[in-house]
Amino acid sequence: MTAVEQRLREELRRVAGQVEPTRLRPLRAPARGRAGRRWLFPAGAVTGLAAAAAVILLLTSLATGAKPAPPASGAMPRYYVSASDTGAKLYAYVRDSAGGRVTGSVRVPVQVIRGESDTTWSVAAAADDRHFVIATAVGGDLPGVSAVTLFRMVVSASGQPGRLAKIGFDNHGEPVAGLALSSDGGSLAVSHAREFPLAQPAASSVDVIDLATGALQTFDIGANGYSAGVPQWGSDGRTLMFPVWYTTTSGARSITSVETIHVPASAGAGESLQESLFSIPVRGISSAILTADGKHLVGSSCAPGQGNTATARILELSATDGHVVRVLRTQRARFASQDVAQQAVALTCSVLSADPSGRHLLTQAFTFGRIDDGAFRALPGASADDLYAAAAW
Repeated sequence: MTAVEQRLREELRRVAGQVEPTRLRPLRAPARGRAGRRWLFPAGAVTGLAAAAAVILLLTSLATGAKPAPPASGAMPRYYVSASDTGAKLYAYVRDSAGGRVTGSVRVPVQVIRGESDTTWSVAAAADDRHFVIATAVGGDLPGVSAVTLFRMVVSASGQPGRLAKIGFDNHGEPVAGLALSSDGGSLAVSHAREFPLAQPAASSVDVIDLATGALQTFDIGANGYSAGVPQWGSDGRTLMFPVWYTTTSGARSITSVETIHVPASAGAGESLQESLFSIPVRGISSAILTADGKHLVGSSCAPGQGNTATARILELSATDGHVVRVLRTQRARFASQDVAQQAVALTCSVLSADPSGRHLLTQAFTFGRIDDGAFRALPGASADDLYAAAAW
């Protein structure tokens, strides 16, 4: 078979994989007796919850159909990486974006700390669709995380993952709110939440790690009570953007502004320029990421309803004033009990990743999948008994 024939065969398989299934596999609650793994980085720190009741999910409103990937710069990334566990082992899976087919996997080492049993994970991706970072965290008692470990992974053109390379990083026991890889995969930005529930939250910071040299630059963000959200690299590779969250002592959170950091080319090159660009007090959003052009925020908003029901929405908002531009997805669901509905709201409501064009998103609004120009398609992303997904492209 020639190279051209192989490309045509792969393209035919990709298009065929975009046919929307008529039924979705119901969500399942975690099995009894398993350790909690319920902190989803893009949505901030989430405490572990164990659910014994089986989830009965009856979808009453679900966007169907998926548009073919647009050409040129707006094309959907070919791969996404998801992380989920099999028994006591954690794996990173490289998946074809068209239908979620696994093209390769690698086991992710998990640090074991005596007396600590709450292990969680997250994924970040570079715009080149080749470089990824997998983060694992081992936490225990409040107020936060005991240890965060970061691994680099390079994916080949055929979707095969390379060996994991550990990144030297010390989070000093602080929760991590989000990760972002620069477009070439050479720099990693890590935002720290510092949202301690026992007192007024402390100020936040963003670390930028040069992955080639290990050089670290740290930038303090805001004042007491304010924390940096999930960062996003601009197209120039030197600008970082992120929403700024404010958390009250009662735990209520809102987005107050969008800020930028102009990262010097090397450590010690001088002060970074930080600018508060907009004032956007946005409430009712549980997670949010910026598009690479800095023009839009994509956020998730989920809430329990009457009885055993709940509603999840994925919203596109203006980064200049916080107003809703459009609703990308709405899913209403009925669960086995009110407690399970509340767990689903807490654990399965997040915007996980956006491609450089901002037209293709990985989200979870009860169901994990991708959104292409407003059209949703469900994708595999978590193990069968996990309520939440961790993925990026």
